Amino acid sequence: MKKLLNNDFDERQLKIRGAVYLHTLIVMALLILANAFLRMNGVIWADELYQALLLIMLPVTVGSIELICKDAYIGVRRSYRAMIMVLGLCGMVGFFPPLVSILSGRDRFLANGSFTALGLRMMVSFCCLSISTVFTARYFYERQHRED
Repeated sequence: MKKLLNNDFDERQLKIRGAVYLHTLIVMALLILANAFLRMNGVIWADELYQALLLIMLPVTVGSIELICKDAYIGVRRSYRAMIMVLGLCGMVGFFPPLVSILSGRDRFLANGSFTALGLRMMVSFCCLSISTVFTARYFYERQHRED
């Protein structure tokens, strides 16, 4: 059986990954504290399921983009392109059709001071789309500079 995960990160990548994981943890802790503060004060900004999902997805997106930009992203061999393509496809499917619906006036992004389920799905999809877009841009940037 082939080794699926690449654990052969060099010292530079390991140092970057550790710093990025710390940044991601700090972002997640701040978001959890902000959410707790809002809930204590009776502010319901989203459904509980989407609150949890966004409290996970936003820090993961921040950390993933930072890792991609610093060339220390995932350690999965060969299958990373397919994973990024699926992530981007899910992001597009979850973002653009609701965007059209909102822009046409059939649905709303916000209602009664909180995000609608459609708006929250768009935000999660935007996170997926952002990771995929940054990864794809980096891939083509590196490819362009290898050819020069």
